[in-house]
Amino acid sequence: MTQQYKVAFNSVYSSSPLYTGGQVSVSKDQQYIFLQCGTDLNIVRIATNDLVCKISVNDRILGHCVREDTKQVAISTQNSLVHLIDISDMSNPIETKNWKAHNSVSISLAYDPSGTFLATGSVDRTIRVWDLRKHFITHNFTGHTSVVTKIQFYPKTKKQFILISTSEDYTIKFWDLKTKSCLATIDNHVNSVTNWTFSKNKKFMFAGGRDRVVSKIQIVPTIELIETIPVYDVISTIMVYNKNKILVAGENGVMSVWSTKYHEKEKQSIVKTTIIEEIDNEKSAKEDDDDDDDKEEEEEEKGGNEGSLKGQIVTNGFLLDSTNEILLITENLDIALFDFKTLKFKRALVGFNDEIGDVKFISKELYGLVSNCEHLRLCYYQGKQKGETITLSGHKSIILSMAVNVNDNLIATAGKDREIRVWNIADLQRPFCQAILIGHSEEISALSFVNAVPKKNEKKTQLLISGSNDKTIKIWSVTKGQPLITFKAHEKEINQITVAPNKKIFASASRDKTIKLWNVKDGSLIETYRGHRRGVWDVAFSPIDKVFASCSGDQTIKVWSLESNQCIRTLEGHMAAVLRVKFISNGTQIVSTGADSLIKVWNLKSGDCAITIDAKNERVWGIDVSLDENYLISAGSDSNVMIWEDRSEIVKDKMEKNRQQKILKETEYNNYVREKDYLKALKLAFSLDYSLNIFNLIQEICQSSHQNPDLLPQIITRLNEKEIKKCLEYITDWNTNSKRAQISHTLLKNIFLRWTPNQLSQINGIGKIVQSILPYSERHYKRVEKLYQKSFLIEHILSSVKVTNIENVKFQNKPENNERKRKKNDNESFNKSPQNVNKKKRKNKNSEKKNLKKKKKKMNKKKKN
Repeated sequence: MTQQYKVAFNSVYSSSPLYTGGQVSVSKDQQYIFLQCGTDLNIVRIATNDLVCKISVNDRILGHCVREDTKQVAISTQNSLVHLIDISDMSNPIETKNWKAHNSVSISLAYDPSGTFLATGSVDRTIRVWDLRKHFITHNFTGHTSVVTKIQFYPKTKKQFILISTSEDYTIKFWDLKTKSCLATIDNHVNSVTNWTFSKNKKFMFAGGRDRVVSKIQIVPTIELIETIPVYDVISTIMVYNKNKILVAGENGVMSVWSTKYHEKEKQSIVKTTIIEEIDNEKSAKEDDDDDDDKEEEEEEKGGNEGSLKGQIVTNGFLLDSTNEILLITENLDIALFDFKTLKFKRALVGFNDEIGDVKFISKELYGLVSNCEHLRLCYYQGKQKGETITLSGHKSIILSMAVNVNDNLIATAGKDREIRVWNIADLQRPFCQAILIGHSEEISALSFVNAVPKKNEKKTQLLISGSNDKTIKIWSVTKGQPLITFKAHEKEINQITVAPNKKIFASASRDKTIKLWNVKDGSLIETYRGHRRGVWDVAFSPIDKVFASCSGDQTIKVWSLESNQCIRTLEGHMAAVLRVKFISNGTQIVSTGADSLIKVWNLKSGDCAITIDAKNERVWGIDVSLDENYLISAGSDSNVMIWEDRSEIVKDKMEKNRQQKILKETEYNNYVREKDYLKALKLAFSLDYSLNIFNLIQEICQSSHQNPDLLPQIITRLNEKEIKKCLEYITDWNTNSKRAQISHTLLKNIFLRWTPNQLSQINGIGKIVQSILPYSERHYKRVEKLYQKSFLIEHILSSVKVTNIENVKFQNKPENNERKRKKNDNESFNKSPQNVNKKKRKNKNSEKKNLKKKKKKMNKKKKN
């Protein structure tokens, strides 16, 4: 059975950045969360983690707000404009209006409960209220002495219409829109006020800020400060937890519940979206369930949560009453959901991954990635948990490389902290760090597991090979936590390490432009391969043949033979450095990625590029192939993760069906032509899109028009609009060739005679078609005009020729006379040649001399006589 090549991949999953910082808001029905991402505003459905809508504007977004009916959103941008976007149909957001709201940029926006008015707070320290129906300013409030950071409408009452604002001047102001005056100013804070919330009966307001206190403010019947509650944390979010209780979170990374009555902390929980659980190498990786329960109870008493060691800074938060959840935004740009009652972490979305360095498949539903941070992320790309993320933390600096051992459920990570961490993910609910390997003196850039199969009566040993910028390679025993072999491998940094399928040898790629082959057992050097002109980024072994492939910064992929140790093929096609290379299709094809954002699939036998995919990444740093080779995953510097599905079988089936249908149609076409059923033949030729066949068919129709002049007009009248358009498109092509111009103009003439200008004007793109026909038609017209003028010259010549006597003409045309004339002409031409002329002159001179001599002789004779 021959191996089937892969001929098509389609994107089935894409994970793009959702949140890059800035303001976050939740819809009134608590179904959607609005996240700012540069020049985009992303709308995500909270329940399913799906990106529902992406609103793009032409400048960086500074702030936004959502109308209560979730049908309109207002966005302020860096160019001082405010945009109104209609999102009643989230599949097609439409910008309805934009205007310059202030002389400077607007940071904070707020709709009133009815959605009629929009308030804007600016850097110029002013607040303006706009009537959105008539589009004019209704109020212009001044009073703050610094930048207005947050504004919100208080629920409208019959007596009062209040707008609340805060500023960098540490004050909270209450504005009455009916009297257009400031009702009250709360100035007890000594630092910026960051957030506030209202009690359930809306009579009280709780405001917190960077001064680590919460102010309880009475709004009804009069606005006044009642009390101040110290919470000992820089507050970024505040919400009502229960009666007489509030929940705050901020820089300490702790959610704490405070009693507003007794000013005491009643409950707290560390904000954690990462799992940071470590055990010593000598201890067992698993514990009894009873010990785990006791540990959890102790941690809850201490304020911990599920074994976390450190909380994450909270930047914003919301209470979701409909699902009894708390939604928090963390410093890592994660969107995390916690249980309202227990304050335990439930699930998280990754807002922004930063530049992704590597990506690997872990299971049919999960992939892992390392990015420009110290966390390992495991992301679900399908199934019920699609979009959710498990974050493993423990490294002290950026992770540079990762390796996956699917059989043992292990993941190894290493980076700039010079540590290797081996994670056990057998239980995804409780993944943990199984081992920490320390030994390299510089950052670790390459990792690879050796899945060695143990012999009889031998324990299974988990081996891990690492390469570092200290130019050394270490072979580790994961179970012992110690290096078995250490040796200097290259003259420069090591970029990649790959173990061969037989688990006996491995290859290392380095920036010193070489690939080296090593023995796994003792670390001895087997062979050194040279040929690349720049540093080698990756190396991959064929699963079948004794060859391996390498890719380099010189934009090439080289295939090396393990038997002859020679380069047997060089693949060129990338326009920038080739960063990753893998074998697929049982070693008959190679997939590569590069800094040109392209994924290419190569046929190894012919060396041709079979598929080119635009991955839409700036640089594709990572690529992996699933175990069944049905999926590719790619990730790069723009934080995008894309999964590509093999659609080769579908494409091949379509191609085969199309081929069979084409054969049937061609047979029908030939039958129609043989039967001289030109209309059906022409319609079938249109469906086959055979330009030459259509031309020959129309030429045949024109030739038969001598017998039946109405044949072509009748056919044209029975064609539909699409077929007439195709005719005109074919005419534009035929008209470029003078040999086909006559047929094309005959067809064009009949179309113009049978179709009215109104009918032709309804054809899509008729203007471009006519414009392309005109230049060549004018050229053909000039050519025909010249021929017509030349025909008059021939007529003139014929009319001006005098007719001579026929007998003389006959006499002149006799063969004897012709022969005589020919001889005479030959003699004349011979006599006129320069040599003959000179001879004649010499003869004449000699004859003259002879004549003179004769005359002298005669004279002498006469004298004698």
